[in-house]
Amino acid sequence: MKKFLSFFAFVSIVLALPFNFVFAQKYFGEREKVQIKYRKELGVKKYSLTVYPYEYGVPSNRGQKIREISYDDNYNVISSILFDDGEFDGKITYKYNESNDTLEIKKYNDDNELEDKTVFVYGKDGKLKEKKYFHYGKLENRDVYSYLPGGKVEIKSLAPEELDYRIVYEYDDAGRELVWTKYDDENNILSKSQCKYDRDGRKTDSIVYWKGDPETVVKWKYYDDGKLKEKGVFEGDGALVERTTFEYDEENGLLSKEKKYDDQNVMVEEYEIIYRDEDKQAKQINRYGEGEFLQDIWRFEYYGNGLLKQEIYLNSLEVPKFLRKYEYEPNPIKDEDEE
Repeated sequence: MKKFLSFFAFVSIVLALPFNFVFAQKYFGEREKVQIKYRKELGVKKYSLTVYPYEYGVPSNRGQKIREISYDDNYNVISSILFDDGEFDGKITYKYNESNDTLEIKKYNDDNELEDKTVFVYGKDGKLKEKKYFHYGKLENRDVYSYLPGGKVEIKSLAPEELDYRIVYEYDDAGRELVWTKYDDENNILSKSQCKYDRDGRKTDSIVYWKGDPETVVKWKYYDDGKLKEKGVFEGDGALVERTTFEYDEENGLLSKEKKYDDQNVMVEEYEIIYRDEDKQAKQINRYGEGEFLQDIWRFEYYGNGLLKQEIYLNSLEVPKFLRKYEYEPNPIKDEDEE
């Protein structure tokens, strides 16, 4: 049974192609939160994204809608619709309770048939008690949550009544995850993860064990000001899998460069982020490949009120290939917002 991504992860993937998943989920997810703040303040209840290819150096008049997002009065996402070649290609709908907790997520295919559904069940204390996963109306999996003494949380995964596996999470007094342990249906340990933190509460180490042996080790390093400096992923024997380094803008303190290195410690991908001064939103992202050769560029244009106007994608020769235009309902754009 396929479980849904979070809304921000889903939006990140749709927005950020061809950027890699990790960078897309991190950067574009954060940008979406800023844009939601602006949309909420301006009373936007729906927005759509339409792509226009460039022809002979200028954008075509023939655009194709690729996405449409709608919100309720509490500004929770209630509908996310995808389009392919301008045609309906499926949607995800969301339902919430009075506390704005998610009650239900439904996924429809390109024939508008209900394909998958996730139902969330809460206790009187407001804590999540169960997730139920349906596929074409049939209950296939359940996640049952138990809150144990000492702040532990147990999640049992059932299919749908028979135990498949269970995971127990342990936390420290600050709510930071210390250990999770995964057990099979006969209570044998399958895998285990342990986390370490520095005196400032920043995660420094994460070790995942598989059947007793270390399988994956992740290490984080930080600058003196607390910002993330490097993330390294290693095999259990210490061999490098990949590492990522982070650099920050001296003026605004925001991430300005992210570089990814392969298992031979060769830089294979770099993102350079250039910000605008008004509200520290990105105005351009350059992507470089191995050898620091330019791969492609995203340029972002905004209205005077901070809302995204359009995104322009350029290839390695800095030739524009297509743009994606945002449209809002109700339309909050005034003459003075046009740039």
